Amino acid sequence: MPSKAQYQQLCTDIFEAFQRNGFDPVAWKVQGQSKIEEEILAKQDNLFIRSFDPTTHGTTQFYKEFVEKQDLKLLWARVNCSRYKLDPMELYERCPDRCPVMGVLLDYGMGRNRVTDNPYFNPGQDHIIAVNNGGPRFGDASNIQVITQFINTVKNQGTVLDALKWVYFEVSHQQVDK
Repeated sequence: MPSKAQYQQLCTDIFEAFQRNGFDPVAWKVQGQSKIEEEILAKQDNLFIRSFDPTTHGTTQFYKEFVEKQDLKLLWARVNCSRYKLDPMELYERCPDRCPVMGVLLDYGMGRNRVTDNPYFNPGQDHIIAVNNGGPRFGDASNIQVITQFINTVKNQGTVLDALKWVYFEVSHQQVDK
């Protein structure tokens, strides 16, 4: 576990790097979030349903249901329910439009219906009560919440220092892309 002094030094280093580079993380988040959310909403109005594609629709059975219902969340739930042996409809009922932690619009698209690979917007399954803390691993949708992959990763990292390292990694990559 890092010492309080190490933690404070890391925080100071991160904020000084922001200032040196003229980077405003709040403005970047708001600007980037709005742009990606607009793309997600636009994609929802123009879904790829013209022909079966396994990376977009999973199976032909899922594709047929998707053509009929055109519901990205239902398709995502059907494809992802087997990981923790869940009933697809129970997982579907737990799929919010927005991440309950970050508030960002979730991109339930897969393959040609996916807008971004950014973990801030991609849904992931998270155990509410961690398996190593006695929570059930399989078959219990009541112990699953759908949140962004980003938050799930940070949550699984375990420490505040790990979370700050992740944020620093993300920010440093955004600086390179600028």
